[in-house]
Amino acid sequence: QRFEVRPTEVQALKGRHLAALPKQMLRGLVSFAGTTTKAIAPRLESMRRAIARMTNTSEDKIYIKLQTKKSDSGGKRSSLGGRGSIGSVSVSFSVQVGRDDDGEAMAKGATDPSLVECLAEATGLSSKKITVEAAVKSLDAVLLYLEWTFPVQGRDYLDGSCMVYSEDRLLDVVDYRGAQSVNRSSCSSASLEWSAGRGETGSVVHSGDVMAHSGGRHAIIVRLSELPAHATDCFFALSAYSCRNLSKFISPRVRFFDLEDKGHLLCSYNLNEAGCASASVI
Repeated sequence: QRFEVRPTEVQALKGRHLAALPKQMLRGLVSFAGTTTKAIAPRLESMRRAIARMTNTSEDKIYIKLQTKKSDSGGKRSSLGGRGSIGSVSVSFSVQVGRDDDGEAMAKGATDPSLVECLAEATGLSSKKITVEAAVKSLDAVLLYLEWTFPVQGRDYLDGSCMVYSEDRLLDVVDYRGAQSVNRSSCSSASLEWSAGRGETGSVVHSGDVMAHSGGRHAIIVRLSELPAHATDCFFALSAYSCRNLSKFISPRVRFFDLEDKGHLLCSYNLNEAGCASASVI
């Protein structure tokens, strides 16, 4: 048989914009003297609200964490910041700086003396025992975390991949095998004029399949500050390896984190939105 290939109508790709990741983060540290972690821990949410007011942002853009002290060389808990001992306690925080936000103005708000007064009221400490420092820094790296439970019937995999583009030119693809520019596979039409690298020093690092009894996970680190100047976009794709149906996987989760502060969730994606598709570009 002979077949004739004819062009068909081109339809634009439809989808929902997930999130615009911030280019900057406001990172800070609050230090308390003459208190304990046990006393400060219940006040963290009050601190989050105070920081949100002073930086003129929403609370969901703020991550706050109680810093723990390491034990001394003798294996005993340090007298500074021990759970039941009176000493110094530190609380770190990070704030997403939106692309239209004024980072310096947010930093000024975070270090304004009135924030110290708010924190003093929330903790019951004297304002003289509280110090706040904060500075705006670029968002240098992000972590994509994908995890799933196997379908009811059979063992299958969800694959997370990262594609780095320069306008409409694909530079490199990184999947569970690593960078295409390194393994020289023919999985895509990438130009390979630039390489994402390999190992811990790569610009885009893939964990490969990390499997458990009931499912698996992938982690992809993208070091934004190490991408080439002509790189314009990073696309993340999720695909069903064998069954070709994303809906068959149980409890799939996709989350983006700030790599420097791994507890700070930047955005998440509900894979149920992809329906029965075999793959989804997020």
